[in-house]
Amino acid sequence: MTPDPLSPMQAGGRSKDANDLSLSTSSQTNLSTPAVHNVAWTGISGSLGKVSNNRSNTPSVNDQEWSGLSGDLVQSFASLPFFPIDTSTAQITSSKVAFSGISDQFLGPALPVEEDSLEDPDIESSFFWRMQSFERNAVHTEPDEESDVSFSDEDNVQPRYYRTEKSSKLVRGHTQQLTGAKVDVPTATGHPTLFPTQFEVNRYAATGDPQLGPKASNFKIELSEKFATQWNKRLIIVLADDFIACRKYGYDVRDHEKICKAFRTHLKLLRKKFLQSMEDDIPQNQLDRDKARARDARRRSLFSRRINICKHYIDDPSIQKFLRILKDLNYKICSGDETAHERGKLRYAIVQPKWRNPQLHFQFRILDRLHLSTRITEPEHRFTRGAAPRVRVTTDRIDHTDPIPGLPQNFYCPVYLSSLPKYRRDALKVQPPCDITLSEEIKQFVYSTVAAICIF
Repeated sequence: MTPDPLSPMQAGGRSKDANDLSLSTSSQTNLSTPAVHNVAWTGISGSLGKVSNNRSNTPSVNDQEWSGLSGDLVQSFASLPFFPIDTSTAQITSSKVAFSGISDQFLGPALPVEEDSLEDPDIESSFFWRMQSFERNAVHTEPDEESDVSFSDEDNVQPRYYRTEKSSKLVRGHTQQLTGAKVDVPTATGHPTLFPTQFEVNRYAATGDPQLGPKASNFKIELSEKFATQWNKRLIIVLADDFIACRKYGYDVRDHEKICKAFRTHLKLLRKKFLQSMEDDIPQNQLDRDKARARDARRRSLFSRRINICKHYIDDPSIQKFLRILKDLNYKICSGDETAHERGKLRYAIVQPKWRNPQLHFQFRILDRLHLSTRITEPEHRFTRGAAPRVRVTTDRIDHTDPIPGLPQNFYCPVYLSSLPKYRRDALKVQPPCDITLSEEIKQFVYSTVAAICIF
């Protein structure tokens, strides 16, 4: 409702000739003229309304600041418990009082305080803490009594950064609730309530209809195919939506991507355990495809790291030239690797493309060690947070796949080019050579900061 314009009498209007401010209360209070000195009223919303029923006394203002007065404040100042009342003189007095941000719906917490005490951090922090606690309790509900996820009242008042550390555990617990069973390492025969049929997966992939895909009421996890299936992509969104909608973990829509990421990680772990438990029953060709995809992913990651480290040291002119060349290539310019175990530790044996120039391999290794220097802390010489760099060891293994066409001439091995017949060499469309040598400053920096160990 739009408030009516208030007259100076109703709003406690300003009078330039006045020496005092007097606001009369309702007739039921039997109070004489109350006096308020040096008062600043700001941001009072609503409609001021029935402040004075006694029009015999004219309010006056001296050096006062009234702004934003509107709404139905109160019927009687005498009914407000937070005003000091002098019973002997029957006056309500307040010196140097500031009213700020009083709304027509929430008057209680915004009590008048002395201006000198407004800077008190204890008073200010206590007020805002109570307001934040009120908001949290108003939007978050308590968990069901049957819930198997631990929850306490203290969870609601923890900072957001603290709650994020528990998101992975809560997501695992919520997954267990939706599936109705603890998802650990499935048996070879599978669990009929946990896994969709191949018909369901194919039907959803063909139609994209959410009604035919995974739902919270029919929560089934697809683990037999590759991870990034249409079914699993939809499943991640379904879990995140239901996780937030249940409103018992203290998360909201701002945390949707965080919940998706936590469940995506959990889903990868479930699939890994599933494949390990089914290793004897999975056809060899499917295992080979999985290993090939993993090698391809490591190759893409390697290429991305080399691009990023060039951007990190872009001030060096030789790095600038190298970056321009790399951006025109793809990840297949990088060598692949094969997993191997040595003394109980996992190693990645580098498999060199037969067609690639060894000089290019040497420049790539400098970039790899340059990246390694950004992952080592000083002076402890420990790796920074995150997965430790993979150990890639140089071997004599050769990759006999076809070369990438259209590269500069010095990217190809001279011996390999000379061994090709003319028609195959013409098909490669070899480009003029370009300078791929990194500066001596970069080399000296790498050799002085990184141990001579083949990593990445």
